[in-house]
Amino acid sequence: MPAPFTARLDESTLKALDRLTEKTNRSRNWLVGRAVEDLVALNAWRLDKIEAGLVAANRGDFAHDEELARVRKKFAPKSSGCVGQLRRRAISKPSAITSSPTIPPRV
Repeated sequence: MPAPFTARLDESTLKALDRLTEKTNRSRNWLVGRAVEDLVALNAWRLDKIEAGLVAANRGDFAHDEELARVRKKFAPKSSGCVGQLRRRAISKPSAITSSPTIPPRV
């Protein structure tokens, strides 16, 4: 059986929650309950992964150079194409694309 719980939210978050209740036809209580459930589940999963990684690291189980090279190649930006051009432009001329801080180039 659910137990009562009180939470304090800032005004902007509360307004956003109310807009969400209208758009989803769900109650504040349902949305907040679901958000807390999701947060708890996500953090439990993340902590389990961290703990498993620490156990592996403590026994010396690290990725080999070949595996690291494969992963780097998989996620490396493509040298051609629109996304690669925008990324290069954002790094070389931050004001041309955005005023936010640029992503440092991969090493």
